[in-house]
Amino acid sequence: MISETEVIDQWTVISDCITKPDESSQALEILTTEMFTEPGCRDVFKVFATLQADGLPTDINHTIEVLEASGKLSQELGVRLRQAACDVRAPQPVSYYAERVREHHRKRRARDILLQHHQNLQNGHGLPETLTELQADLESLQVNRVVARARRRSDINAGFCSFPIYALPN
Repeated sequence: MISETEVIDQWTVISDCITKPDESSQALEILTTEMFTEPGCRDVFKVFATLQADGLPTDINHTIEVLEASGKLSQELGVRLRQAACDVRAPQPVSYYAERVREHHRKRRARDILLQHHQNLQNGHGLPETLTELQADLESLQVNRVVARARRRSDINAGFCSFPIYALPN
C-alpha cells in the first residue's frame, strides 16, 4: 500500500518540474520512471525525460502535447497536470522531493526483498541459503544507493573519483 505522503511527494516532483523547468534536470538525475507508483506521474516523468533529451522545457504545454501525441493523456491526468501547474511552489528545491521519492522507492524495494525471502523460507528453502541470498539482495540495494550518491558528486562528474565507492558512509 502506498502512503498519501508518497503520492504527494510524487506529484510535488511533477508540479515542480512543470513550474520550475530549469530545475527539472535535478529530478531526472535522481529518479527513474520505475520509482513512481502513480501511473500518471510515471507517464509524465517519461515525457520529462523525452523533452529534456530533445532540449525542450518540461513546461505544461510541451508536456501535454507529448502526452496527447502518445495517447497517454486522460481527462483526469490533464486536469491533474493543470492543477499541478497552478500549485503553489514547494519551499524546497525539486531535488529534495526527488530524494524523498527515491527513498520511498528504496523502502518499497527492501520490503519486497524481505517478503520474497520470507516466502522462500515458507516454501522450504534452507535458512543458510536464504540468509545468504537476502544479504546479497540487501547489499545490492545499498550499493545502488551509494553509487547513485557518488554519481551526484562533482568529482565524479568531473571524470575522476578520489574515494573508493565502497567506503562511503550511509
